[in-house]
Amino acid sequence: MTKISDRINDLHGLLKSRGFARKGRVWNRVDSAYIDVVDVQVSKFGERCTINLGVIDRDVYRACWDTEPPDFSRDEQCTVRDRLGILLTGYDRWWPLDDESGWLEAIAAVQDEGLAFLAKMHSAAAMEAFLRASSGGQPRYPPEAISLALLRCRQGDSAEGCHLLTQLLASTTPAWRDRVQSVIRKNCGRDA
Repeated sequence: MTKISDRINDLHGLLKSRGFARKGRVWNRVDSAYIDVVDVQVSKFGERCTINLGVIDRDVYRACWDTEPPDFSRDEQCTVRDRLGILLTGYDRWWPLDDESGWLEAIAAVQDEGLAFLAKMHSAAAMEAFLRASSGGQPRYPPEAISLALLRCRQGDSAEGCHLLTQLLASTTPAWRDRVQSVIRKNCGRDA
């Protein structure tokens, strides 16, 4: 039976050669503006895995959370994120860990489509387009909605960005209200 560590080591060779550092099943590649993230997520019973990809826009992260991104980031902290299978076919995919040819296919897909996705997301306009396309126009999940609003502000459309934040404030759960209000104060120059 193939161990997850064997599969991780296979993927590590590719990602290390592309400038990624590894911690466990997560890789980060950092530059002054972005953090690229590749995260192997193993199924509950350890038989299959999926590959999550994401990019943190460091300015958006700081504007949202009032802090720097973590020294080593995970995909759930990303400004934009997707799964490799969805990028390939539009459907989620979990690769069996005991399928050598399937795993080699997954590594090739990371090399071709996965790394291309990460590179493409190194712009505010591309991130905005992705967030809009993946949510049917306007994200409902608060971190994505906040990110979209901050990207609009950064691209010079503060009026729309602030409008998106105000809409989110009116529709979000109580757990998110303080965060949204803080983002509005800092980025829209007013209280909500």
